[in-house]
Amino acid sequence: NAVPSDIQMPKAEYLRLRASVAKQLDYEWRQDAALVQLRAQLDALEKQRRVASDEAYELKAKIDSHRCEDGVGLHAGSFPLAPNAGIMPSSGPGQFLPQADGLFFISIEPTPINCELDVLKVAMNREYYFTGHSNGFVSLWNAADNSFVRSFREHTGRITGMHVQGNELFTSSTDRTVRRWDLSSQTCRGVLDDHGGPVTCLDREGNRVITGCQDGIIRLWDVERGIAVNPLRGHHGPVKALKFQGDVLVSVEWGHAMFWDLRTNRAIKTLRDEYGGINCLDYADGMAVAGGCGGDLTVWDIGQQTGDTVSAHDDDILCVQLVGKNAVTSGGDHKIRMWDLAAMKSLGVFHEGHPYECPSFVMEGKRFIAGEGQFLKVWSK
Repeated sequence: NAVPSDIQMPKAEYLRLRASVAKQLDYEWRQDAALVQLRAQLDALEKQRRVASDEAYELKAKIDSHRCEDGVGLHAGSFPLAPNAGIMPSSGPGQFLPQADGLFFISIEPTPINCELDVLKVAMNREYYFTGHSNGFVSLWNAADNSFVRSFREHTGRITGMHVQGNELFTSSTDRTVRRWDLSSQTCRGVLDDHGGPVTCLDREGNRVITGCQDGIIRLWDVERGIAVNPLRGHHGPVKALKFQGDVLVSVEWGHAMFWDLRTNRAIKTLRDEYGGINCLDYADGMAVAGGCGGDLTVWDIGQQTGDTVSAHDDDILCVQLVGKNAVTSGGDHKIRMWDLAAMKSLGVFHEGHPYECPSFVMEGKRFIAGEGQFLKVWSK
C-alpha cells in the first residue's frame, strides 16, 4: 500500500485512485466477458438458422417434386383453373385441383398498399384500383405497379359505394350525392344530388344507376339529365344494400329483403331474415346472398323459392360477393372465407387480417383486392 517514490500525492488519495482504477478495469473485464458470451450465443443461433434454412430448402424441393395420384404436381403452374373459379381461398388464395374430392390451394401473400386513410370501399378495373375513405376522398392506384395516381376530393362525406364500368366510376357518399367520374380525363362529369338523406349504397348495370338512401327510398336515375325518374318506396328504414341484374332488384333494410320488378317498379316479394339484421348483399342469376349481424350467411334461390342459413363468422358479416356457385365473405372476426353454396359449407379461410377488419373486397378473375385498416391488399396471381 506504499506510495511509489515517483508519485507525489498523499497516501489516502493514492489509495482511492488505485481502487477506482481497479474497479474500472474489473468492469471492463466483465464487459469483455459478457461480449464473448453473447458472441458465442450468436454463433450458436446462426448455426441453428443455417440448419433450419437447409431443412426448409429440402422440404420445398420435396413439395415441388411431389406428384399427386392423378399426376398433377403441387406447384401453382400445374393447377388449371375451373370455369369461372377465379382465385379460390383456403390458407391463402390458390386454384382448383380438377377431379379431386377436395381443393388444393397455393398460399400467396398479398401486396399491401399504404393508403394512409382507413379504406371503406374498394373497386377495380384493368388500369386502376380505387379506394374510398371516411373523409370523402377517392384514391386511384396504378394496377400495374401499385403506385398512387391521384385522389378525387369533391365528396364531403364518407364514401358508401363505388362502381366502375368501362371508363366511368360512380361513387356515393353520406354528403347526399353520387358523383360520376370520367377516368380518361379524371374529372367529375356530373352529380346526382336529389337525395333525401345520406346515400347508403349504389349499383350500376349498363346505362342504369340505382341508389339506396338513409330515407328508405330507392332511386332510379336518368344519368345524362341527372334526375331521379322512378323512386321505389317500400322500405321503412335505411336501405343498407342493393343489387340488381336485368329487371330484378334486391334491396335490404334491417331484417328484411325486398325483390323488385324493374319493368313495373313494384315489389314482388319480401323476405324476412329470422336471424337478425342484414349488413350486406349480392345477387346474380336468381340467387341472392345476405350477410347478417351475428355472422349468419343467408342464401335465397329465387327460382326454387327456397332459402338456407349457415353460421359463417364469429361476428357481423361486413361484405359478401357471389363467385359462380360459391360466395366470399368477410367478417368482424377479421377473416375472409369462401363458401360452397350448394353444400352450404366452408371452403376455408382465404385470409386472416387481425387486428383489421375487411369492410370491402372485390374478386375478379385472378385478382382479389381487400381494404384492411389503412391498407389496400392486392392478390394478383
